[in-house]
Amino acid sequence: MFLAVAVVAALLVASSTFRIVFAQRMGQLALLRLIGAHRRQLVVALTIEGALVGLLAGTVGVLLAVGLGLAAPALAAAGQQVSLPEVPVGALVAVVVGAVVLTAGAGLVPALAAANVPPLQALRSAGTVTAESGISAGRLLVGLLLAAASAATVASTISRVSAPEAPDSAGTLLGIVGIGAFAFGALVALGPLLIRPVLAVVGWPLRKLRPVGTLAVSTIGGVPRRAAAVSVVVALGVALVGGAAVGAASLRAFTDQTMAARAPADLMVVGSDQPLTPAVVDQLRAMAELRHVTPMELLSFNIDQFSYTAVTIDLDALPRMAALAVDDGTLTNVGPGQAVLGQNLAEDLSADVGDQITLTGDAGQVSVTVTAVLGGRAPLDTDVVLTSGDLALLGGTDPTETGVLADFAGGDHGATVAAVRQLAVANGADVGVMADYRETVESEVSSLFLIALGLLALTVAIAVVGVGTTTALSVLERTQEVGLLRALGLSRPRLRAMILLESGMYGIVGAVLGLALGVPLAWLTIEALQLGTPLALPAGQLLVIVAALGAITALAGLSPARRAARVSPVAAIGTPD
Repeated sequence: MFLAVAVVAALLVASSTFRIVFAQRMGQLALLRLIGAHRRQLVVALTIEGALVGLLAGTVGVLLAVGLGLAAPALAAAGQQVSLPEVPVGALVAVVVGAVVLTAGAGLVPALAAANVPPLQALRSAGTVTAESGISAGRLLVGLLLAAASAATVASTISRVSAPEAPDSAGTLLGIVGIGAFAFGALVALGPLLIRPVLAVVGWPLRKLRPVGTLAVSTIGGVPRRAAAVSVVVALGVALVGGAAVGAASLRAFTDQTMAARAPADLMVVGSDQPLTPAVVDQLRAMAELRHVTPMELLSFNIDQFSYTAVTIDLDALPRMAALAVDDGTLTNVGPGQAVLGQNLAEDLSADVGDQITLTGDAGQVSVTVTAVLGGRAPLDTDVVLTSGDLALLGGTDPTETGVLADFAGGDHGATVAAVRQLAVANGADVGVMADYRETVESEVSSLFLIALGLLALTVAIAVVGVGTTTALSVLERTQEVGLLRALGLSRPRLRAMILLESGMYGIVGAVLGLALGVPLAWLTIEALQLGTPLALPAGQLLVIVAALGAITALAGLSPARRAARVSPVAAIGTPD
């Protein structure tokens, strides 16, 4: 899937590049038409050019892949053995053929557009053609239809997710893919109409950098078709990366909630054969290496042949328990006659906040008022939080299990665990290191995000290449304009800054459009999965993505900026169109 998205991004970049190159050759195409060349001949010739580009790119790519594969054993890290790969000739040939077909297809639409321009209109400057801001009625209609299809699919998906019965996850996710496809198609079609409104907002700070910022923003706004073609590719990459960031942040929030129930502390000391004495608790509290030392009691009880677990614990003692998901009520420390229910027990008893419920155990029963209902399990994967007195009424004087939870206060964790183990063994208790389990889970979440980010970065890299290519071609066709600016007194550093800002604006506009598309889709996907994952908006990470895209795309224009600054004003002004 990631490779398919990367190929789509490459096709968009190739199509945009072909469109610019063909527009720069309008004069040549017009002369060919005037001396008798037919439109069909021009379309075939331009399409063959695209196919040749694909043949060259595909061949180079395949050779690089084979070379890296053959070099893998020599590049392997010390102590690792990597065998030589087989070379699937048939598959590699298919890749080259696919590259030829795809690039020929990417050049077909620009070729048709270039060949259909009347010769007299084509004899005008290429810049006047690319500066046209409007779109055809057919393109407008297609864009509106795609936008309407995306909106209709959104409404259908939301109704399916909010239905009382459990939705079909596969069908819902397929609908979300359709939403993304329709929305991105609408963005491609309507992009030229969106560039100037978006630019008016994101380009406002740059206009303060007169005259460099004003010139840069005006140049981008003057060629909305070109800006849209490049920014849409950036938007595709940012939508995927931004969506992955939102998904990862939501997954981290879900992990925090889960860990607050499963592993709310770093260490757990549990009495195996006999309850822990208050003296053991005092000894643990006296250890400088520990903090938040919190006693707890566990009790198993049955309701209608179903087994549940109650816990007595101070909900305010351990900071991590503040992350517990609360569906209803307020999570405060429970008092006598009160209870905090986990989601499963609340559903089984059909209990809500404020309800009076009766719990029956082996030794007796207790009536309590529900003060809060959690979105998952109660602390230590239990079902209900009670006071010690209510726990005794439910199960008698002896709980099923007693223990102590504590967090590391710093220092050498290994030495702390060893000291706690020594104390626990002397008192017939066992020690569990919850911190190790929590770190393993958090590491898996981080690794998953980094892998997804690495794969999605392919799309962003292709988009950056497209920005650099577009900026270079733009500078080339604006040679006279660059010379005139230099002749009017614009210094070389300011000229370079102007072109860098232009290049960076492609990234910023694309990032804004991409986040507007990717964040809602990520939220909708999280809701469709119905895993109880909270919706999160990592605003800091998203701002970093926007700033990074602006900086990276600006750097992509560094070479064209240097090239433009080296051009002599006299020579530039004398360059013919």
